[in-house]
Amino acid sequence: MAVFTPVADADVQELLRAFDPQARLLGLEGIGTGIENTNYFARAHLQGRPQTLVLTLFETLQADQVGEYARVMQWWSAQGFPVPAPLLNPASPHPQQLSGKPALLLPKLPGHHALTPSPAQCHQMGALLARMHLVAPQAPFQRPVERTLSWMREQQRQLQGLLPADSQQRLATEIDHYEACLPLFDSCTQGLVHGDLFRDNVLFEGESISGLIDFYHSGRETLLFDLAVVANDWCPTHQGMDGERLEALLDGYQGVRPWSSAEAQAWPQLRRLAALRFWLARLVSRYLPGYQRHSAQGDATKPPEEMEQLLMQLIK
Repeated sequence: MAVFTPVADADVQELLRAFDPQARLLGLEGIGTGIENTNYFARAHLQGRPQTLVLTLFETLQADQVGEYARVMQWWSAQGFPVPAPLLNPASPHPQQLSGKPALLLPKLPGHHALTPSPAQCHQMGALLARMHLVAPQAPFQRPVERTLSWMREQQRQLQGLLPADSQQRLATEIDHYEACLPLFDSCTQGLVHGDLFRDNVLFEGESISGLIDFYHSGRETLLFDLAVVANDWCPTHQGMDGERLEALLDGYQGVRPWSSAEAQAWPQLRRLAALRFWLARLVSRYLPGYQRHSAQGDATKPPEEMEQLLMQLIK
């Protein structure tokens, strides 16, 4: 969500008119947080009323991928979950283009990020995620998550010689461990996951969740991977793990969707997988050449050390 691609007001005005010939752009503001896509707040008079939209330009995804993620969000919204449904141009089934990149317009949802979630907010997140997972196996989307074993092996190869020796060995060991766990993971219920439920992708009004955003790592995966991502990001403290928050998260989830015996067995390994995937993604952002080195606004990377340290705690 850092700003990598500048856009002109006139181009955004033209984009808006693909949805409403009478649309007027009232203001455009770059969003300088996040690490993967370019985002703006666009204030506009659209479809007869003033509203604030989120304009996203996709730096690496192709139009067909963006179109599928748009349909994922529309599907979740249609199921009654607080997910922004992207605006569609009735004249075209394909995403719009802006500055040569696929672009989506989404309604801006109310609320704020909980930087230090309370136990009550963790309970809310667990319960909402469980409700989503009850319907996720029936979702009409079969694309697997993109950070697969083969993706990991390729990134490991490209990072060879760029990491400290102990980190290089730890990375190799963890990828081998993931491969060994695949039969266990496959024995658990699979379905459509969000894939990236960090605190900055959830909005709250008070203790209630008002929005889930950034579905661009969605795919078919072991359902509890989502819960592992939440546990890893929402529950740590500087001293370790906040047991009260973690207990609230798991109670909220299992009060709606109890785990199977296979899921209970897989849970510690899924937390290791979640830490591994995001550690590796952050290593790629830091060490390998790419567009993230050219952010015009905002921090375009997150420290890989956080995920490596968490992974070491989970291994013990």
